[in-house]
Amino acid sequence: MPRQPQQTSVAPAVPVAQNPLAGLRVEGVDPAPVLADDERGVWLYRGNSLAALDAIAERYPDGNFDMIFADPPYFLSNGGITCHAGRMVKVDKGGWDKSRGPELNHEFNTEWLKRCQRVLRPNGTIWVTGTSHVIFSVGYAMQQLGFKILNDIAWEKPNPPPNLSCRYFTHSTETVLWAAKNEASKHFFNYDLMRQKNGGKQMKTVWRIFSPLRAEKALGKHPTQKPLALLELCLLAASRVGDLILDPFMGAGTTGVASVMNRRRFVGIELDEEHAKLAAARIRSYQVSLDLFVVSDAKRGETDMRIQSNSLREWLLDNKYNDVAELIDEVAAEWAADGKKTRRNWWDILAGDNKGMPRIVDGRKFPVLRAARIRKGLSATKSCLCRNPHEVVPPAVEQQRWMKRAR
Repeated sequence: MPRQPQQTSVAPAVPVAQNPLAGLRVEGVDPAPVLADDERGVWLYRGNSLAALDAIAERYPDGNFDMIFADPPYFLSNGGITCHAGRMVKVDKGGWDKSRGPELNHEFNTEWLKRCQRVLRPNGTIWVTGTSHVIFSVGYAMQQLGFKILNDIAWEKPNPPPNLSCRYFTHSTETVLWAAKNEASKHFFNYDLMRQKNGGKQMKTVWRIFSPLRAEKALGKHPTQKPLALLELCLLAASRVGDLILDPFMGAGTTGVASVMNRRRFVGIELDEEHAKLAAARIRSYQVSLDLFVVSDAKRGETDMRIQSNSLREWLLDNKYNDVAELIDEVAAEWAADGKKTRRNWWDILAGDNKGMPRIVDGRKFPVLRAARIRKGLSATKSCLCRNPHEVVPPAVEQQRWMKRAR
């Protein structure tokens, strides 16, 4: 299969798209979206995802979505225990996560997957996460429905909770199945970008990614929240700028956040009202960040802050500094929410002071990175972070001036 062209860091404008549920009255789905941004193409709905998908399939018989990310119930809230913050707690995430027996669980998985398959475009793909409680049923249902399973990703968590019973191995992975709509699908895979992110080598199916970081839960928590880094990797691997993404079990809205940050359009459906509001609040905070700053560059044209600063953020993620990237996002989102106009060279912050001590920005202590100090021509001490022994220090670039977007 020929390689797909690599995406550039500066993206074209996201095309305008129609809200797929606009004007439809769907039983079990609130008629007004929790969040609607027609300019960027972001729509969040509260209600029954199966009913919503039926309505979308009827309106778009040839499919409407380029990619789906689904984090369905795992059916593991059945009186078990786990460790949280050093304490033993029950594994009880809510009634929606309780097992109804293997037959009914599989029937549910088959029904929602069938609907997702109908609303996918002919060459679209779907990602589904799960543990052993559900993923085998999902995989079998995919085979029954005629999906083409492309990969099974092992998401390894470096910081899993210990197994308190001491009768099993510590659960430290989840499976992410990636599948195309059917055997005839010509799916998109951004091979060159994935190879670039993996240091010039083919990316394997074991992804080592931390669980959601503190900044990702600043506005509220969801019991099964997925890390932003995981969603971004899936989006960048299997979709293009401007593609329409669906999450039928939206939860805390991480798929929507990743879509907004990477210039994809997004439709999210969530049954729980509080979780739908949390997702809307998270996505709004990132939208405000995107609107606040803009840089004028004659060579690149006018783009928003995240695209322009993408090289720093991508370097942090590629070299296992996900927590640092999220810390910067958290500060930037707060500045945006407060309407604060500022400029900041984050490489200077991450280089520390002349003595190699951490810098503090808005009450947050930023770690000192070895690469940042080398980039500035400063000595690297033993206390400097270097999480990737193969990290390449990015070249210095001229300081950019960030300006508030003209209204």
